[in-house]
Amino acid sequence: MAYRKREDILKYHRELYHWCVEHGICARCRTAYAEPGRVYCKSCARRDKAMSERRDPGGEARRACCRERRARLKAAGLCVGCGKRPPVEGQTRCTVCARKKRESDQVGRIRRRIAAQGGERK
Repeated sequence: MAYRKREDILKYHRELYHWCVEHGICARCRTAYAEPGRVYCKSCARRDKAMSERRDPGGEARRACCRERRARLKAAGLCVGCGKRPPVEGQTRCTVCARKKRESDQVGRIRRRIAAQGGERK
């Protein structure tokens, strides 16, 4: 029996995942079609959400960890987004992260506006 290298196995699973996503097949069970605009089918998404809730009900542990990281980086005088560069004076993010955050917020606002109007984004 031939044993494959870990890298080969990971590469295979990554390619399989991308193939499933491209063809609209659930990336977890690979037996059902994924929900439109999603990676998982409805049952796998429900199962994933239930597992996440069991691990961290309400997401409080994750939020606490993020708050601690943000406070630590801010105290160290580093960008709270990347943790690498110094922030712009009087702000908490560097210019690169501030631009990315601004663009992300703008996309979110557009999506919420479209959803509020009952339309779909194409």
